Amino acid sequence: MLGVLASIVLAGCIPSLHPLYTDKDVVYDANLIGVWKGDPNKPDAWIFKQEGKDHYELTVIDEKNKSGNFETYLCKIDGQMFLDIFPGDPNLCQNDFYKAYLLPCHGFIKVNQVLGQLKLQMTNPDKFGDKLKEDPNMIKWEKAGDRIVLTASTQQLQEFMRKNAQKDWLFGDETKLSRVSDDPNKL
Repeated sequence: MLGVLASIVLAGCIPSLHPLYTDKDVVYDANLIGVWKGDPNKPDAWIFKQEGKDHYELTVIDEKNKSGNFETYLCKIDGQMFLDIFPGDPNLCQNDFYKAYLLPCHGFIKVNQVLGQLKLQMTNPDKFGDKLKEDPNMIKWEKAGDRIVLTASTQQLQEFMRKNAQKDWLFGDETKLSRVSDDPNKL
């Protein structure tokens, strides 16, 4: 069975070509730094390290102990917090020819709480897809294979979040993670 953290990542991915934040929306919260887990006895974890003065490196470790790195920004839009994650080092991929066909995209995670517990909500691609069938013009998007990819500008994405971030069709159930270490180097 998938670990809690891996399952929320797999279940909650609606990629976007553009970020959710502008420079003025970026906030930094040192309380994110550290190792977070849904179950302290399982290997899956989210590890936040400070990267520069205003963003993080997020390493997501799955239940098979495989990891992925993301450049991550915490942003605030009308009082609501979001993580904007973007794949890290492309050099970890196969070869240059293979990499030429990959298109890194942004992903968005709603942040409901950082202190004490990290409470997150991933986007819900199934319910969002159903909503797009009802109103295909609510935001700019394209179909890439069997996936929805948002093509809206940052400004359009922000306006969309202002209107819809509280709707149950956009974000899934809340996941609660507990800090297991303040030191991101101690898993």
